Amino acid sequence: MRQDWTLARRIRVGFNFGVTAAILFSLLATIARLGMGTRYSTDLGISYWATVLIYFTTLPVGGVIGGLGGRLFRWSWGSFVMGFLVTLLAFVVTFLVMDVGGNRVADVELGAVFSAIIGGGGFLIGWFRTPHPHHNMPPE
Repeated sequence: MRQDWTLARRIRVGFNFGVTAAILFSLLATIARLGMGTRYSTDLGISYWATVLIYFTTLPVGGVIGGLGGRLFRWSWGSFVMGFLVTLLAFVVTFLVMDVGGNRVADVELGAVFSAIIGGGGFLIGWFRTPHPHHNMPPE
């Protein structure tokens, strides 16, 4: 039996997904720090604590955005847009903190490009790999 998801439930699930992603990414950053010491953070130009803070402040917000726009995942273009929006804040904040080029506008643009490629592209690949019953496609 199909269960309809209310907006509040989609937001809660998106938030929980973002927190879970933040925990996992922070765990990866911790493993990298344990293995490479502070050299890992120094090479990237961002401290370990700033990395963890960015994860826990931006990924839950991205999850909420994904929960709010969850119905857009029905279409390929919507999936791309949601992937872009979900990852946009995390990439922009990261590039602003790292101050990659010394130009704030360029950092925002670079964050948007990474978000389109990684977030939008990743969600679009996921959309194409998911069977959609409303498409009249022959079975494989």
